[in-house]
Amino acid sequence: LFRSIVGDRIPAASMNVRKLSEMMQNPKKYNALKGTDEYNDLVSEKTIRDVLRDDETMDQIRNKDVPKLLSNPKFQALLQDKDLIKKVFTLHQKLIELDQQGEI
Repeated sequence: LFRSIVGDRIPAASMNVRKLSEMMQNPKKYNALKGTDEYNDLVSEKTIRDVLRDDETMDQIRNKDVPKLLSNPKFQALLQDKDLIKKVFTLHQKLIELDQQGEI
């Protein structure tokens, strides 16, 4: 499903989604992540801030409501922003790096 949405805009990464989710839910690991330039670059983006502030969109994300997310203009804006997609991938690469180094 993900590949059908973003196509070739970002390359595949090697960390599985379950592990990524576990890392984000661990306060120690999440705090380590928040200290990175890659995280700060991403959360400083207006498009990301708009999504994080929108209760309806956040509920759709939490509930994994893919049909509603795909028709949500704020979520669509995320998928259309090539620079933002690159920042997401850069953050993901940083997570892999930190995990491999045992820093998170």
